[in-house]
Amino acid sequence: MRGKILIALLVALVVLLFPMPVEINHNGVGEINQGNAKKITSPLNYGAVVCIKIIRADGTIEDVGCSGNVVTEAGLNHIKYLVGEGASSEAVKYLALGNGSAPTISSTYLDNEITNCGLARAEGTYTSNGVGNWTRSKTWTCTCDGVYVNTTALFNATSGGTMFAGYSFSTRILYENDQLQESWTIWISES
Repeated sequence: MRGKILIALLVALVVLLFPMPVEINHNGVGEINQGNAKKITSPLNYGAVVCIKIIRADGTIEDVGCSGNVVTEAGLNHIKYLVGEGASSEAVKYLALGNGSAPTISSTYLDNEITNCGLARAEGTYTSNGVGNWTRSKTWTCTCDGVYVNTTALFNATSGGTMFAGYSFSTRILYENDQLQESWTIWISES
């Protein structure tokens, strides 16, 4: 069931990201029209927000904040392959942390991805928030002192794989037993 919901959401996302004008011919059959014919569209809205909190070992909470992110070209192609070809690619469910340059639309990996100190890439917990709305979240506990963190990304694999989207924030330094809580909430809705 989750697979069917994911595919339906990905189809909706593709329609949103790549709307095609459709002209209805005299037989009622839709044909792609790239000219100036009458257009019938069903616009969809895509939104995503990343929220990050640091919980220090002493219980102090630093709210890093919530903000939008960048969907990569590789992420858009991932959607295309999932929906267009029914590829057996993994769902976008792995979260990673880094200390490098901000992700861009052309990013294919997270610059300086952190792979140690309890902060390695991991599967996020999936939560359905209703129709067309879901969250992936993860809490890491740092096992080292002095780890710089300023980026995060969503992937479809535990290593390598497709970087779907990325986000950068002001650099934080984590110490042993500090926790970083992260959530990616994504929604698709009709306008």
